[in-house]
Amino acid sequence: MGRLITQESTSQAASDCLDKLTANLFHHSMTSEEAYFVAEMARGVDGAVAGKACDFDLQNGFRC
Repeated sequence: MGRLITQESTSQAASDCLDKLTANLFHHSMTSEEAYFVAEMARGVDGAVAGKACDFDLQNGFRC
């Protein structure tokens, strides 16, 4: 995903996809087990992806 965001030809589609994923993750309540699972899946994620997810969260009233 990080490579797709940084390449001009795929940036918009990757960004839209990441926005949908982030919205689905953060727009509902989750148990502590689910939050732990999401955190484990996010471990080692590319910096561009993490930054995009945090930007989306901040724009929508969430905190990274």
